[in-house]
Amino acid sequence: MAIAEGLKQFADKAMRIERVLAQQRIAGSTGTVVYLLMRASNSKGVSHKDVLAEIALPKYSVSKLIDSLVKADLLTHEREESDARFKRLKTASRGFDLVRRLNIALQPPPPPATGNVVRRSPFFRY
Repeated sequence: MAIAEGLKQFADKAMRIERVLAQQRIAGSTGTVVYLLMRASNSKGVSHKDVLAEIALPKYSVSKLIDSLVKADLLTHEREESDARFKRLKTASRGFDLVRRLNIALQPPPPPATGNVVRRSPFFRY
């Protein structure tokens, strides 16, 4: 039973993330999109090379996804200071806003109201 409840909670959170991404018209693997935004959100960002090594997808798929996130103003490309041939990805301000919305979407729903709640029956005239 605990496993089923854990899976239900996982599925619920995954669907909340899907809804937020769909509202922003962001296509791509949900896990990969969230991973890229989170990895690039630190002050140094993340190198293209590291992302390609960490994500188990073909290089062209990852590059296409990164390009779409850059085009959507969620990520930015910056040249490495030490070697201009290499690019760093950083989360753009719109990307930080999306990460904030994802964090809000993952918060547990508020508990139902309790106390002196009066429920009126539709079958009784008051």
